[in-house]
Amino acid sequence: MRGRRLAAAHGPLRPVVLVTGTSTGIGRATAEELARRGHTVFASGRRLADVPATPGGAAGRIEPVELDVRSDEDAERVVGEVLERAGRLDVVVNNAGIGIAGAVEETSADEVREQLETNVLGVWRLCRAALPVMRAAGGGLIVNLSSLSGVVATPYQGAYSASKFAVEGLSESLRLEVAPFGIQVVLVEPGFVATGMTAGTPRAAASLPAYTGAFERALAAAVRGERAGVPATAVAATIARVVATRRPRLRWTVGRPAERAGAQLKRGLPWPAMERIVARTFRL
Repeated sequence: MRGRRLAAAHGPLRPVVLVTGTSTGIGRATAEELARRGHTVFASGRRLADVPATPGGAAGRIEPVELDVRSDEDAERVVGEVLERAGRLDVVVNNAGIGIAGAVEETSADEVREQLETNVLGVWRLCRAALPVMRAAGGGLIVNLSSLSGVVATPYQGAYSASKFAVEGLSESLRLEVAPFGIQVVLVEPGFVATGMTAGTPRAAASLPAYTGAFERALAAAVRGERAGVPATAVAATIARVVATRRPRLRWTVGRPAERAGAQLKRGLPWPAMERIVARTFRL
């Protein structure tokens, strides 16, 4: 029997799940939700002290692991540690990510590299480390956290949007490559999530007066949108649904109806019309 089927939520075994970036926000909520549903969750963070504990009343448990997704060695080590402690690895949730705000002209190549190192290469590393294990088991599931900013780009967060567009392409390609091995790849695309991430996003070191007014308006609109966004638990519940689904579709969007509709509109509207909608949203 294929590993993914054996470990399905409705089968005799609950999946063993590795979740990255669990110190705050979506990652923390996901680790806690999966533990409540009976899974063994290896929750990772750069510092063990920041990883959540098993929530009260949980049917499963949270096992903390230290992981820096920017390190090839860490990715290999943690996958080996999960195998040693649990005997298998059924699901990887690639959630770890960072952001930077600023116009493209203001954002340095080093700042973009830091963004891509975590948001794209971090995903790439964990996939490469986990895939041999999943192929040997005859199946598995990889859930990559993208964003609706990876479907419709966010102005003044070009580096972040570029990283999420990259995750979209990586996941589409990977899904086709590993399907013959019984491994499934899924994208979860949240819109605004009420985590406070946008307000705390670092700004590009350079600041050009030509962009200041538009940047401040766009950032303020994003902060307002985030405050009115869905809770992190809504994204966690969607990820839990994906884990429980035998043959999940590629894309799962999470957010307010208008945001989710925007992702659909992009596929059907002429770009000038879509561009006007984005400009109005961000007060440009």
